Amino acid sequence: MTDMSSVKQRNKSHPDRGSHSNQDDVAKRGLKGNKGGPDSGSSISKVLSGFLMFAVAAAAASVSAWYLHSLSQQINHLHQRSEETSLESSGVATKLETVLQQVESMKILTNRLDSVLRHTQQELQETNKAVNKGESKTNQITETLQKLQNEILRDLSDGIQDVKEARERDVTSLEKTVEEKLTELTKSIHDNIVAFTEVQEKNQNDIDEMKSKIGLLETTIETKSQEITVLIDKHDQLKNALHSQLTAQEALKQSVSNAEISLNAVSEEVHNCRQDLQETKDSLNNQEKELLSKAVDASTRVEKQNEMFESRLSVAEENILALNTAATHLSEKLEFYNLDSVQDTMRSMTDSQASLSNEIQTLKANLKDLQNPATEEVLNALQNEMQALEAQQKEQITQVQSDHKESLKQLEKSVTEIGEKTQNVAATLKSAEETIRSEFDEKFSTMESSVDELKSSISEAKTDLEVLGSTVDSLLSKPGETETAEDELASLKLSLNELQSDVDKLSVSLNRMQ
Repeated sequence: MTDMSSVKQRNKSHPDRGSHSNQDDVAKRGLKGNKGGPDSGSSISKVLSGFLMFAVAAAAASVSAWYLHSLSQQINHLHQRSEETSLESSGVATKLETVLQQVESMKILTNRLDSVLRHTQQELQETNKAVNKGESKTNQITETLQKLQNEILRDLSDGIQDVKEARERDVTSLEKTVEEKLTELTKSIHDNIVAFTEVQEKNQNDIDEMKSKIGLLETTIETKSQEITVLIDKHDQLKNALHSQLTAQEALKQSVSNAEISLNAVSEEVHNCRQDLQETKDSLNNQEKELLSKAVDASTRVEKQNEMFESRLSVAEENILALNTAATHLSEKLEFYNLDSVQDTMRSMTDSQASLSNEIQTLKANLKDLQNPATEEVLNALQNEMQALEAQQKEQITQVQSDHKESLKQLEKSVTEIGEKTQNVAATLKSAEETIRSEFDEKFSTMESSVDELKSSISEAKTDLEVLGSTVDSLLSKPGETETAEDELASLKLSLNELQSDVDKLSVSLNRMQ
């Protein structure tokens, strides 16, 4: 914005300078014009002033247009930047949400790991305390043994002094007894020292073994904690996989239910179409029956009329034959009758013959009317209608069958596809469950074996401690020292019992997880 204001001020300063320079030029020209003539100077000044005003207006318009164009470009640029920043902020927000979710999940995992590590550290501290107690107790035992050795040496020195004094008193009588006592004392001291060194070496070896076993226990506990963390991670992964597979199975179930609904709808449509077809068949059968009954009635009527006309024709022919015979008889008998009577009879005969011929013509006309093309056309039309109805019925049946065959084929395909998908999903689920079970069985078998090893090592440590206690009991004869040693052994036994209880708790938790 500061750049734009400076440009604007510059643009303002330039037209001001131009206007001043133009005014100076106009003044100079005016002076020159005044020298030349007043009319020419005024016209030129007017033209120049108009031109200058036009130039100033054009410059101002161009400057304002340029300024507006630059402002619009800057506004568009700022709008684009704001859109980009909004998109970046939305992307950063989504990334931050994902990062926060990941951080929360990592916090949860770290808290779990911290709790597990604290528990293991507590157990290790307890084991270290027990080891330190054992070391302190062994040191106390060594101190007591050293005290015993010093006391024995003091007793020996006192005995030697007593022997010397007694020897001085009775050298001859006491030499043998002193020598025997000295040999016995030296043997007993030597035996005690050898036994003490052996017991001390055994104790040191037992302590070293205990330390090594405790180190092995620590390493096994660390490995088991790592394996437990790995198992927890795998358990979470398997839970997620099972959840995704369950969601896919639910989606497939929904698709199957939708397909079943569509199948039910299509089956209802097919049932309705079958009902419609049955109704159309029934209606067509009724129409066929009605048309057949009408055709049969018409044919029976035509046959009856033909029979009646044939009977009438036969009667008319018989009458004609009778008239012919009568005419022959009359012609034979004309000779016996008069002409007038003959003529009358002939006239009556001709009249009757004419009437009979008229009746015959009417009968023939009626026969022609019955056998006319109208009745044949009616019958043909009825037959054509019957054939057309049969053809329509067949076409409708074929169309319905084809449509429903296509729909049923599609539905069968969809059902088969859904069945295949469900079978595949079931197979994948079964394989996943089998793999999960096998992995869990293997891991838990290894964990159980490790727990059994821990139990066996603890039992061995107990037996070693019992052996140590028995040896210490056999060595130490003083009641105070034996009591302290027994207290130390009891504390060691308690620490080992605590370790065994912790191992039992771990085994119980593993069984619960299984």
